[in-house]
Amino acid sequence: MCLQCQFPASNEAQLAVSGNENTYDVVLKDLGPPIVARMVRFYPLADRVMSVCLRVELYGCLWNDGLTAYTAPLGHVMHLSGITGMPVYLNDTTYDGSTEQGMQFGGLGQLCDGVLGGDDFIQTKELRVWPGYDYLGWSRDALGYGSVDIEFHFEKPRVFHKMQVHSNNRHTQGVRVFSKVECQFKPGLLQPWSTELTLPVPLEDLKDPSSRPISLPLGDRPALILRCKFYFADSWLLISEISFLSEPFEEDATEKDSFPPYPPKITTTSSSPPLVNLTSSSPTSNHSSANTTAGPSEPPTSSYTMDTTGNWTLSGEGAENKDEREGGDGPRDGAHSAVALLRRLTAGGRIMGEGLRALARGSVP
Repeated sequence: MCLQCQFPASNEAQLAVSGNENTYDVVLKDLGPPIVARMVRFYPLADRVMSVCLRVELYGCLWNDGLTAYTAPLGHVMHLSGITGMPVYLNDTTYDGSTEQGMQFGGLGQLCDGVLGGDDFIQTKELRVWPGYDYLGWSRDALGYGSVDIEFHFEKPRVFHKMQVHSNNRHTQGVRVFSKVECQFKPGLLQPWSTELTLPVPLEDLKDPSSRPISLPLGDRPALILRCKFYFADSWLLISEISFLSEPFEEDATEKDSFPPYPPKITTTSSSPPLVNLTSSSPTSNHSSANTTAGPSEPPTSSYTMDTTGNWTLSGEGAENKDEREGGDGPRDGAHSAVALLRRLTAGGRIMGEGLRALARGSVP
């Protein structure tokens, strides 16, 4: 029986893994190169119709780099002179994103799988693969310009200390490490790119054909997206791995706004009566001026009571002055008149409703 693994980052990212041939053996398979995934789906495969009882365990480690995708040009095919019928495919075989117009985007692949290529890029560390499998390579002539542009997208902003690039230097076959790198940092999606940071590469030991890791300082700059231009030093540029020394970016609390994150809550009660205007010094006088030297005046002894219908009724001194306000002029008096009319209509409606109910019971002569 076989297992077909599908990774949701791409419908094409599928892998068939052979399993046990009986009902009791356990088969351990090494997934090389390592796979970065959030979810994995398994499809049992068999050469005949059968019931399948399956148990699968995955062993790995937590992906803490924060890298979600990188965008890079498609790798090229190298045709070495003197080796007949052996093309060297320098493409990103395990890339799980999309490919369009010579660019790969929206996924991860061999540049972050943790596998470092050897000195001879034709020899691979994986079994049953083609020559050049461990490297992603580009030709300057086929690419058409003097640098390879790669963008790295991260889940959240991070502070970048160093970048380490593992590159091949087989100069006898036209392959050398890059001459310099130009990096730009984008702190957020809506923020502009920073000025270019140029990082020269020491070229003292380029006669040594060994592959090597090159460590480049990034100056502790924050970024959500990082763009790097690797400049050719020869006809070919081969990169096996790119990693970053970084940490999550934590914004300084002093730079945040001093306003509270939420407005203060105002407590309201739905059953509370309407507010009474207490600005006048006397409820019965509308034309007297306020005396600033006198003590505080007594508030009007008005109150609100609720009837059985849920209506609020004003009683006390405020009720005695209500009729005077209803007879006055101005917007406030007009509003009180409208309230009084509405109250009368409501009372009339209650009387009519009681008459109809009495008529329905037959109690009306």
